[in-house]
Parts: sequence; structure tokens; C-alpha cells
Amino acid sequence: MLGLLETREAAARERVEDLREAAARAAAVLEAAEIELDRRMIAREELVEALAVSAAETTAVTEAETEAEPAPVALSLRTYRRRVAELMVKLEADSRYQAGLRAGELGLPR
Repeated sequence: MLGLLETREAAARERVEDLREAAARAAAVLEAAEIELDRRMIAREELVEALAVSAAETTAVTEAETEAEPAPVALSLRTYRRRVAELMVKLEADSRYQAGLRAGELGLPR
């Protein structure tokens, strides 16, 4: 009878140890996911700020041009390329298409 109890106790100890190891692995995965979420939230906030600044500058340029003489382009090509490059870095994208997909994943406005 004592042998049976010892066998069951050993099995219970092994099960507890297995569960502790699984919990430690799950905690590590959770921590990595939380870090990734924080990083993406910061990137989204920075991107929204950059877009807001860009929109404000574009609006100011457009309003100034409306008062004077309308022009077809509100931003210079160099400024456009620089801003697109900055957004692609923040979105960790290798192409404008990929940046658009990532922006959609983050729920950014069009």
C-alpha cells in the first residue's frame, strides 16, 4: 500500500513540474507578445502623429496656394519621398505596398 502511494506521489510531482515548465514557457511567449504589442502601438501612434503633421502642412500649403494661384502638387517630390521613407521605416516595411498593408493591420485611417 505504501508503494502505491509513493508511486502516485511521484507521478503527481512529475505532473506539477511539467505544468510549471509549461507555465514558464507560456509566460515567456506572453512577455514577447506584450513587447511586440507595445512596439506596434508606439509605431502606430508615431505614424498617426506624422500623418497629422503632414496633413496640417499640406492643408496650410493648399490654403496658401488657393489664396494665390492653385498648384497641382502640395508637396515637393523630395518631401514626399522623405515622408514615405520615414513612414516605411516606422512600419518596418520594405515597399509602399507592404507599408499600406501594415497600416491597415494597425487600423490606421486612409
